[in-house]
Amino acid sequence: MIYKASMDTMAKVGTVAVTVLFAAIIYNLLQGVTDGNGPLYTITLIILGYFITYIYRPMGYTLTEKELVIKRPIGNVKIPRVSIAEVTPVRRGKIAWAIRTFGVGGVFGYYGSFYNFSIGRMTWYMTNLNNALLIKTSSGRKILISPDESESFQLALHKIKSTQSSV
Repeated sequence: MIYKASMDTMAKVGTVAVTVLFAAIIYNLLQGVTDGNGPLYTITLIILGYFITYIYRPMGYTLTEKELVIKRPIGNVKIPRVSIAEVTPVRRGKIAWAIRTFGVGGVFGYYGSFYNFSIGRMTWYMTNLNNALLIKTSSGRKILISPDESESFQLALHKIKSTQSSV
């Protein structure tokens, strides 16, 4: 099954704000481009950073009988179904004050490495803080995703998992 990953209002506003800010900076730097290569290096770094942020964004999730696939332009993240020990919904308040240790916190979504005191270290592949699901793997990894239809996702995951365990 395919599950969409729509951005929440905060991610949309953050994405538009950063895009406009970067465009304004690039425009202003291009005005003084005759002053050496400094502005060109800065423009290149801004565009590269924006591009990297764009290609690592989560675009959706696919749930097959064998794996959970997190869709991204640069390459999908695959989590074997047999390694998923638990999936639970997470209230926005429980992750609101998470510390971003290496990731993106609002431009095209929320993804990368995060930490907070109640959950600990976790990897986010989310676009909407209101639909958060915490996946705990048998190896102890904690992964947060945010399918638009989070309840349907949980039901499908448990349905396939119970079918696998009865075989």
